[in-house]
Amino acid sequence: MEIRPTRVVNLLPAALIVLGVLLLWGAIQTLGQILLLITLALIIAAGLNPTVLWLTERRIPRGLAAALILFVVLGGTVGLIGALIPALISQLTSLVSSIPSIAQNVQTWLIQSTSSNPLLKSVSDSLATGDLAKQLQGLLSAVPSTLLSALGATSNVLNSALLGVLLLLMGFTVLISPEPLLKGAIAAIPNSYRDEASRAMARIGKQLSAWLMATLFLSFVMGVAVGIGLTILALFGINSGNILLWSVIAGVTNIIPVIGPLFGLLPPVLSSLSPNPQNAIWVGIVVFAMQQIVFNVLVPIVMSRGVSLHPASLLVGVLIFSGLFGVIGAFLAVPFLIICKALYEELYLPAIGSRAVTDEEVAKVLRGEILEES
Repeated sequence: MEIRPTRVVNLLPAALIVLGVLLLWGAIQTLGQILLLITLALIIAAGLNPTVLWLTERRIPRGLAAALILFVVLGGTVGLIGALIPALISQLTSLVSSIPSIAQNVQTWLIQSTSSNPLLKSVSDSLATGDLAKQLQGLLSAVPSTLLSALGATSNVLNSALLGVLLLLMGFTVLISPEPLLKGAIAAIPNSYRDEASRAMARIGKQLSAWLMATLFLSFVMGVAVGIGLTILALFGINSGNILLWSVIAGVTNIIPVIGPLFGLLPPVLSSLSPNPQNAIWVGIVVFAMQQIVFNVLVPIVMSRGVSLHPASLLVGVLIFSGLFGVIGAFLAVPFLIICKALYEELYLPAIGSRAVTDEEVAKVLRGEILEES
């Protein structure tokens, strides 16, 4: 009987790889806020770099150009916040105080709408006997209190101010002298992949710049469009109230791809339930129409030089990065996808020798013809 030699498999490399991945993931979770801050600083620096280059072409030293840009951005941000905060606080306070009347009006409207229909008479009676207003009031009042408590729990004023200063300092240091950072990053790449990596870096920087400028512009336009639409409605007697607040919310939430506009649509609709709940329908139609005009008219034009990402990729990216990093991850979903796509197309595909996929091949897969051929 022949005795076969025992094959010994060395599992140490695999174990070390798994251990390294776990340690890396633990470090990412521990330093998540710092990594996000660094990422945001790099994105801002990449977005402002074309403007700095434009100033340097006019014989302005790069350091001075970076300082001017950051001064304008900081001054504009502080001025905008200082101008909007008092009005926003006043409108938010007014919204919270009107919650009881909103709940009562919704109950009255539902009773009147269902009482005339025999099939819904039982629903009307239950609404009249039950205290729906108290339930709605409790539900609606929980929304602002939850948001305010979450804000208070997650953002300390001094901590936020410190992070903001660090963000500006990092952005300034990158803008003032990016060459050593790029030189060090390129030097760390093996020579066989250096050309592809350089193309990926250049592509990421260009697309991040286009995305940042386009996003800021579109968010501003979205806020103005929603404000104009709600103002026109108010002229016809359909007043949603808190127009400035809804405009700011629509502009800020527009930064979040795919699901952001939904969060910009709901607050004015819910607020318009009082005094006449039917007004909420018109407010929803107007805000939705303004969103569609911006998305279908301006977004293709403004984003044409930026990044082309499939809506499904955007949704998956928002879900993944918001799950990993919270709200900030949702805001940074597109920049992360830009980086992933550039690395995939400029590094991974050339490394495996992948040829271009034709539209005909894709059509065959969709029609199932590949299975018939095999």
